[in-house]
Amino acid sequence: MDAVDNMIDNVSMKQLLSLLLAIMLSCGADGGDTDGQDQSTFDVQPDTAFDATGDDQVVSDTPDVPTDPLSTDDGAQVELPSFDLLTDEGIPLDLPAEDITIPPPPRPRITVNGIDDTMNGKEPFVQDDGPGQAFRIRVPTGGFTVDVYQRPGEPWDGPVRIEASSPMHLADQDVPVGSDLVPWLACTSDPDPLLGPTDDDLHTRCRLPADALAPVGELQLVGRFEGEEAGPGPEDTITMKVVSLPPHLDPFAATDTWLVVLSRDLFAPELVPVADGTYDIVPGYVPEGNGLPDLDEALIILGLLSDNAEFSNAARDLFVKRFRSYANTMFGLDPTGQPTEHGVNLALVFEGDPDAPAQDAWSPDDGFSMIAVGSDPNDAGIANHIVGMAAIDWNNQKVENNAQYNRGVFVTSIVRQVLNNALGALVVQEISPLDGTPLGLYPGDELFLDPGFDPNTVEDDRLALRFTLYDTIMNFATLAVAATLCHEVGHSLGLVPSGPPPKGLFAGMSGLSFTESDPGSAHIDTPGLNVMQTGKVTSYLEVFDGLPRFNALNLAYLRRQLVVGEL
Repeated sequence: MDAVDNMIDNVSMKQLLSLLLAIMLSCGADGGDTDGQDQSTFDVQPDTAFDATGDDQVVSDTPDVPTDPLSTDDGAQVELPSFDLLTDEGIPLDLPAEDITIPPPPRPRITVNGIDDTMNGKEPFVQDDGPGQAFRIRVPTGGFTVDVYQRPGEPWDGPVRIEASSPMHLADQDVPVGSDLVPWLACTSDPDPLLGPTDDDLHTRCRLPADALAPVGELQLVGRFEGEEAGPGPEDTITMKVVSLPPHLDPFAATDTWLVVLSRDLFAPELVPVADGTYDIVPGYVPEGNGLPDLDEALIILGLLSDNAEFSNAARDLFVKRFRSYANTMFGLDPTGQPTEHGVNLALVFEGDPDAPAQDAWSPDDGFSMIAVGSDPNDAGIANHIVGMAAIDWNNQKVENNAQYNRGVFVTSIVRQVLNNALGALVVQEISPLDGTPLGLYPGDELFLDPGFDPNTVEDDRLALRFTLYDTIMNFATLAVAATLCHEVGHSLGLVPSGPPPKGLFAGMSGLSFTESDPGSAHIDTPGLNVMQTGKVTSYLEVFDGLPRFNALNLAYLRRQLVVGEL
C-alpha cells in the first residue's frame, strides 16, 4: 500500500471518489451465459499620455478632421445638390427590385421508434469490414412511432408532412395513400424520456394507434419539411415490414409482474484483510442461511450499515429506495413501479409492498416472475467476477425464478470487486468494519439522513469525508445495483437475440460498424451507456452524461413496437 499512500497525498478526495465510482459501477450489468442463462484577450488603449513634467496631455483616438464645409480656392462655399441616379440622357433611372431566391427547407431524417439509421434498415449493416448487407426491421400493425428529425446544422421550425405507401385506418376513417398523416396522428415535439441523446434534434414524433395498418408486407414512410413560399423540401424515406404480432413473439401480451426479493439468505460472508492492503470476502455458502439477509451483509461489509440500528434501518431503506427509483426510470415506470403509457408494460414490485405477491406462492405456471437482490454467485461465478445471472427467455413467454441460488443480482460480488482494488480499499477504509468506523457510529453521521442536510456547513473534516463516502454509496452503488437488476430482468424479457433484424437485434455479431465492442451472445455494446452491454466493456464515467438506457432497438422491442423472431 506504500505506493498508494504516496499517491493519496497528491490526489484530491474528489478524484479518488471518481475513481471509486468507476470501480464500483464497472461491476454493474455484467453477466455470463451458461445453458440459457446470462451470466480574454485584453485590448488596452490609453486615453491619456504624460509629458516629462507629469502633466496630463489629452490624446485623441482619431486624427483631427477639418470641420469647415467644402469651399473653392477663393473661399466660396460649395453646395452639392442632391440627385437621383440618371441615365446618360438625364432621365432618372428606376432600378428593379433585387431578385431574392428563397431556399427550400432542408432534408429531414425519418425513422421509427427513434432508431438510428445504422440499425433501422435504411443503411446496410457492415460486419468485419465486409460488404454491406441489407435488412429490414419488422413492425406490428400499430403502436409504434414515426419520428422526424432535423439534421445537424439544418434547423427547421416549419411544418412537416408524412406520407405512407399504404392506406391507414385512423379515427374510424380510411386515410388513402398520399395523405398527410400528421393531422391524423397524435404528434408532439417532446423528446422521448427513455431514449438517449442523438446528433439530430427531434422535430416531430407521431404515434400510430393500434391496428392502424393492415399486414402489408412492406411499408414505406416518406417525410419532408414544407415551406409556405419555397414549397416542399427534399424527402427522406424508410421502409419496413408490417405484420401482425403473433402470440409466440409477443413479449407483453399482458402486464408482466416482477417481484424483487430483498430477504434472500444463502451466505454467511466474512470480510478478511489481504497482505497487499486490500480486502477479500469469503463467501461462506450456507444454504439454510444465517438469519441475516445477504443484501444487508454486503452493505455491512461496505460500511454503510453498522450496530447503530436506527441509523442502519433508515440507511438501508434509503439504499433500496434509491436503486428502486433508478430501475423504475430505466423501464419507464411510475414511482410505484407500475407501467406508464410510454414505458415498458412491466410492474416492478418489491418484497414488503402491500400488493406484492408472496415469494413462496411462485410457480412455473403462476402469473409473476421474481429476482433476488443480494448474495454471491457460485464459486465459478466468483472467480469470473460475475455480478448477475438470469434465465434467458426469448420473447418473454414464461415466468422466471431468478431468486434461486446462482441467479439474481450479486451485491456481495459488486462489493468484493471494490474491496479487491487497492484504491477502492483505501478510499472506503474510513468506514470499513475492520479498519475504520462504519457509518452510524461517528458523531454527526445521523445528520446525513436529513434530506435538508447541507454538507457545506460541516467544519469537521472527518465528518465531511464520511458524508462524501455516504453520498457516493447512496448515489452510485445504488446505480450499479439498479443497472444490474434491469440488465438481468432484460435477459428474462428476451434480450438480446442474436443476428440482424427482423429475427434478432444484432447481439452475438462481431465487428459491426456501429458497435463499440463484441460483448458476446445476448449482449450488445452500442454507443453510450446502455443497459444490455456487459460491465466488462462499460465505462461508467459516462454516467455523468445520464443514466444507463436501453438502446432504441432494444427499447422498441420492450415496448411491443417491433416484431422480433421467427414467424
